[in-house]
Amino acid sequence: MSSLSVHNLQGISTYANTVEVPLGHRLSIGAGAKFTLPTYTLAQRPSSNQVVGELIFISDTLAVQVWSGSQWLTVGGGLGLSSTAPAQSTTELTNAGISTNGLYWIKPNGYSGSAEQVYVDFSGSASGINDAGPWVRVRYAQSYYSRSDAWRGQGGLSNPANQSSTAYSGDFSYDVSDAWLIALMNNSSEVRQYFESWGYGSVGWTYGSGYMESKGLDGVNYTRWNGSRNIVGKDYTRVPGMSHNTNSINGPWTNPTGRNTDDTDRNDSNWRNTKFFFKYVRPGGSTAFPLPIKGIWNADVDGGSEQRYFPFRDPERDTSMESNIWIKM
Repeated sequence: MSSLSVHNLQGISTYANTVEVPLGHRLSIGAGAKFTLPTYTLAQRPSSNQVVGELIFISDTLAVQVWSGSQWLTVGGGLGLSSTAPAQSTTELTNAGISTNGLYWIKPNGYSGSAEQVYVDFSGSASGINDAGPWVRVRYAQSYYSRSDAWRGQGGLSNPANQSSTAYSGDFSYDVSDAWLIALMNNSSEVRQYFESWGYGSVGWTYGSGYMESKGLDGVNYTRWNGSRNIVGKDYTRVPGMSHNTNSINGPWTNPTGRNTDDTDRNDSNWRNTKFFFKYVRPGGSTAFPLPIKGIWNADVDGGSEQRYFPFRDPERDTSMESNIWIKM
């Protein structure tokens, strides 16, 4: 057996600088030897002069990719399947030839924290959204309050004209960290959210005068007393880019604001349901994130019989429909 020792092996220009192992022969890497692929970050991947079948290693996702003739595809579908090989976006998953609904690890571009595992809906069958995705699902971590232990008895907090006289639900938590979610939102183009709440003698979104308003993911209170703007647009300015309806995650986005659009506006001695679908398309240059809803301000839970709760993870209106947030990257 012959042995050849070289330091630098190069092709010649006549054959496109290619070193070729002829048909019928093979190149074997011996035990203990090392073979490494050209290494790039996702941002540094070459975009010209590739040949079909060319392999590279992606250092920031720890994935091997192959050139298909038109794009780089992840070999073996490993991208997004572990916390050590997360995708940076749903676009990256799609470009890797991945199109199956399921759980994927995502670490948004520019985010320095840990990857999070979330459900990605490529087909629209999980979200019910007709418009092209993919859509990333974010869930509330839990339901807040309940019919037997409702939000009530907030004495003295019955004037929505001021923050100091309006009750606040407390911040809602998500099944991902706020920092990760903000990073995802910074790379998103649209958000949709279904929001279910129940009230008993407690008025809702379309009663008027700012009796029920919200705090956004960005920490901003979209309320009468903070800039006279809210996400519904009842009596005050609707936040730019926001729209809503009470029928479907697909619209039509008619933005109804008549009193009793929210059935809890009836303010009677019956448990009534708030069923709203929200949509937010962030205007160019805006840094606002009114969605997902982070908390609720309500000036009508001050008495013992004025009650409200939020069954985000235990839906009651439609038991198959949680109050999920769907984000399009």
